[in-house]
Amino acid sequence: MIGLAKRRSGILGSANPWSVWLGVLITACGGLGVRPALAADQVAKVVRRYALTSANDFPQRDPRDWRLLASNDGGKTWVTLDTRKGEVFSERHQRRVFQLTNQQAFNIYRLQIDRVLDPVAATCVQLAEVVPLGETDDDLDPVPTLEDLITAKGENAPVESRLEAFDGQVETKWLDHADQEPATRPSWIQWQYLNQVSVVVTNVNQLLGLRTRASRG
Repeated sequence: MIGLAKRRSGILGSANPWSVWLGVLITACGGLGVRPALAADQVAKVVRRYALTSANDFPQRDPRDWRLLASNDGGKTWVTLDTRKGEVFSERHQRRVFQLTNQQAFNIYRLQIDRVLDPVAATCVQLAEVVPLGETDDDLDPVPTLEDLITAKGENAPVESRLEAFDGQVETKWLDHADQEPATRPSWIQWQYLNQVSVVVTNVNQLLGLRTRASRG
């Protein structure tokens, strides 16, 4: 795990110098609509749809207003792919799918939750599952593995962590207490795609995560 942690910190701490130079060159030449060059360890994928599944309890904690954001420059700038307001999950463990018009590949996607259903009664925000999809439910290529970089504004580790939102099991959930702004309880959870070619599975949790995804196709 130490080696894996070093590899991940290296990705965030330094970019491929050739990729940076290429991105600057494109900008200097006046290129328009060209995707910024990604570091060698990063991958861009197209998300055409996404599914959210409500958690097991306390509907007042459900997201009500949110945006799906995307970035290709490490989160320095964001593109808004979807905006939702006044959404309601009618039952527990309800899976809802949201269609996008996006056809561009991005390296980072962020679910920015702006308000929960009832911020006065709620003490946190929670979701059982966040599932990015391709054109259909069977297109699981954009689903991040546990070896991609998954981060969140906050979490209730270890049992209700950010990783639980992507484990393929509705019985688990991601929960953030979202204490900083109690009037709305905003939070965010995001995923960044990394090149999986050199990944080495080093513990049982990683193996179980890969098995769960294999069972889903």
